Amino acid sequence: MRRNREEWVSMLESRAHHETLWFSRAPLLIGIVAAVVVCLGYVFSHWTFMAVGLFVLIIGFSTQAVLWFGLKDLNRRR
Repeated sequence: MRRNREEWVSMLESRAHHETLWFSRAPLLIGIVAAVVVCLGYVFSHWTFMAVGLFVLIIGFSTQAVLWFGLKDLNRRR
């Protein structure tokens, strides 16, 4: 009984770890897309695109940093 429980817990932890990895990479991808929008806005002199892109870029990279440091700290506590 205990062995089955340990296998079940380890299976759940590995699944949660996999889902957390994809969740933690989404803000980084959003930030990269926003960086491309900012560059295109700069090239074509569309200041509105640059402003919105910079706003999204800051939010995306800030969220990525919070998730990265938070998840790293969570792994240390285990």
